Amino acid sequence: MPQKPASPMAPKVNNATLEAKLAAFKTERTAPHLAAILQQLPSCLLFLAMSPSSPEAIKALKETQPGQDLPDFVKKDLHPVVLKTQNQDDFLAVFTAPGQIPQKDNQITLCLPFGQCCQTVMDHEALTGLVLNPFRENVILRRDLLSKAFRRVTPAAPGRPKGQHLVLKNPRPYPQEMVEAARPVLKMYPGVEKAYIQHLSTDDRRCYLCLLQTDGTENRKELEEKLTAAMEEYAYGLPLEFCPADAMRAELEKNEAAPFYEK
Repeated sequence: MPQKPASPMAPKVNNATLEAKLAAFKTERTAPHLAAILQQLPSCLLFLAMSPSSPEAIKALKETQPGQDLPDFVKKDLHPVVLKTQNQDDFLAVFTAPGQIPQKDNQITLCLPFGQCCQTVMDHEALTGLVLNPFRENVILRRDLLSKAFRRVTPAAPGRPKGQHLVLKNPRPYPQEMVEAARPVLKMYPGVEKAYIQHLSTDDRRCYLCLLQTDGTENRKELEEKLTAAMEEYAYGLPLEFCPADAMRAELEKNEAAPFYEK
């Protein structure tokens, strides 16, 4: 049975740069090659297999045609497919391309930002970590390494903004003066890799949302205070909020949002 995508609008993914770094690490498993992989991962979309558990959900999945949306009760029943080692450790298997996932009945392929894959590990204590391309390069990233290297996606880090019916849009007109004021501040923080500006609206508020992609080494509170001081003059009374770019990666992809700052 062919694997069914979770959505008929699956994003186009090019992981050539990450795959080159994985290949280099497979040839020579050194710390610099591993560091190169870790540096690339936050900007990547990855693939993983998901399966339902209840007989009703399995039956509904079999009856769903490619391109059709899954019923809500099936989506709620989906759980990630994990790999168990000889030591009985469970690892979340993630892949750089859907063709690397063994095709099996009763499973679908999801495409998720790396941040969400990492957060899945952090949210499930039974998982020892994640493994990248387990049937090719087999790069294992254990929970302790993920926690240290990607602190921004652990439970203690700030996540998605709260609110009902949250909508993210490209700002129109584009706040050019605001982003020009922000760039000198961002250049002071080497850990900031990219920054986006979006309009956020919920049932009860509207604001400018600044989304930051970082390596986790920055003083987050200090950075946000300096950005607010630089940008709020050009927000013309609209509040400013901040969150990690990975927390809303899907919305940024949907909007084809371009970063206003890139290191």
